[in-house]
Amino acid sequence: MAVWYDIIDAIKTYLKARAGFENITVEAGALDPDDYNAKLTNGLIFIVRDREYNEIIHKGGEGTIELLFYCWTRSNDPDPAAGYDLLADLEDLLTAALTAWPYQTTPVTGTDVMNLEIMETVGDLESHRPVCGSRKTVKITWSRRTI
Repeated sequence: MAVWYDIIDAIKTYLKARAGFENITVEAGALDPDDYNAKLTNGLIFIVRDREYNEIIHKGGEGTIELLFYCWTRSNDPDPAAGYDLLADLEDLLTAALTAWPYQTTPVTGTDVMNLEIMETVGDLESHRPVCGSRKTVKITWSRRTI
């Protein structure tokens, strides 16, 4: 399987099994949050493939992949800050999980995760109350030479 797919699948599986994510919907792909409207209250994360670069295929290969993590929440509270509060909690939960993920025994079968870096987090300017969203850009450097 392609490395980008293996990494997305491994992160998705890890998040779904991690404490704190029991009621959060985690999916792979660029999906429409409106299709998950009922699940937005607990939180929703989409993991999307962005780009790959610095790929060296000699002797097993190594490279870098960027993934996008879209975080969505919903709050019907009349105070707009309530939505930001939910979103901040979801972002913190995701950041803690991404920080711990590479340190597992084998986060991705057959692939060594050399580095994981959150490049940026931006608000989703197209989301409007009661839905609140953001996007994290995550850079992962991988190698199949060390396995």
